[in-house]
Amino acid sequence: MQVTLVSDDIGGLESDWSSLADSDPATTPFSSFQWVGVWLRHWSDGGNPWVLAVHEGGRLVGLAPFVMHSRGGLRLLRGLGVGVGNYWDILAAQDSREAVLAAIGEALRERSSEWDALFVDKLPEGSRTVAALAAAGLHIGRQTMSPSPRIELPQTFDEYLARLSSNRRQKVRRNLRLIDSGELTVSVVSDPAQLRVAIARWQALRVEWWAQREQPMQAEHGGPRFLDFTQEVVAALVPLGRAVVWEVGYRGEASGITINFLDDTSFYYWLWGFDLRIEKLRPGHTLIAYCIRWSIETARRYFDFMIGDETYKYDYAPTERAVLSIDVGNRSLKSRAALSLSRLKHAV
Repeated sequence: MQVTLVSDDIGGLESDWSSLADSDPATTPFSSFQWVGVWLRHWSDGGNPWVLAVHEGGRLVGLAPFVMHSRGGLRLLRGLGVGVGNYWDILAAQDSREAVLAAIGEALRERSSEWDALFVDKLPEGSRTVAALAAAGLHIGRQTMSPSPRIELPQTFDEYLARLSSNRRQKVRRNLRLIDSGELTVSVVSDPAQLRVAIARWQALRVEWWAQREQPMQAEHGGPRFLDFTQEVVAALVPLGRAVVWEVGYRGEASGITINFLDDTSFYYWLWGFDLRIEKLRPGHTLIAYCIRWSIETARRYFDFMIGDETYKYDYAPTERAVLSIDVGNRSLKSRAALSLSRLKHAV
């Protein structure tokens, strides 16, 4: 296997990146070329791509997508696409994962003079990346776990309902009747011009919802950068079947927007915005029930609530799981200093 570094411009990887992502059953929409390409334009904050590409026999079989930042004289690597992205991992062809992970670990060790610290964020539970980095002789520093519950979906919605308590089952059915009776309508938004309008409306609804409740909303989520990013990434992923935007109607008026991401096996429940005037209908719970049923009907295996242990998620009988964040260093003094600073920052 041959490992090469691709920096500055990753555009030449687009076709092979997409083919590799399609062949890797562990890849999520947050590692797609479309996601990371849009992310670079909005969230790189002066960093440059630093992507290790693994080829075998002329075929791309692995990618470790990082971004390089210089901070205070230190060269810091982070996962490309994380932050607003909920998962990150090395991409690998299904039949080559162990070899790819070993090759990436060895390449990072051999190139240790080019970086001082690597922050691997949001590794899915079960990822073998950490073991591969440790096996390559890299130093594994601080490790933290964050809850990321998901539902393992059965073949039918009735089987899913049978898992719930009687009280919760009744609430789910009552919520779905709002949609099945037509009191609330759900329609797909896919036209590019309509998507831009819908997403702008979605952000405005979210800002108003949290302001009226006098509860804190992530400050970045209400700003123009987040809006521009969301409009661009959704426009790129909707045609590929990797994102879905639904508009919720009430009495003939658009009263809510929900944006979620997809792959062949999972539905990723992302963010919604609703008009406060329909709060009494509990639209959030209604849409969760609708999304779970839709996921089962479209033969997906998982409904993923993604990162966070908010109480409402546990009303739907998810399986507890977690994502891992780690600090990785090499043997240099600068690397030790970078990891020490990271520990101090998190301790504070």
